[in-house]
Amino acid sequence: MNGKEDDNSKTYVEYWYVDNEVTLTGSSVSENYSMSLKKGWNRVYVTKPISGKDVVSTNPVDGLKWYFYEN
Repeated sequence: MNGKEDDNSKTYVEYWYVDNEVTLTGSSVSENYSMSLKKGWNRVYVTKPISGKDVVSTNPVDGLKWYFYEN
């Protein structure tokens, strides 16, 4: 996993690929989105708070500790 965790939330990074530039804003039942994806691979930061909706964004999150694992 690549991410961070504290008492209020945990954040991890996903890598998304798009064929064209895309801007995605809005919300679903469980997530709020705010992303500007560029053509190619993009880092997408997912923050899961203890309460409330997850935040999915391309804005970098400070304090991430990078490590990887295989599911």
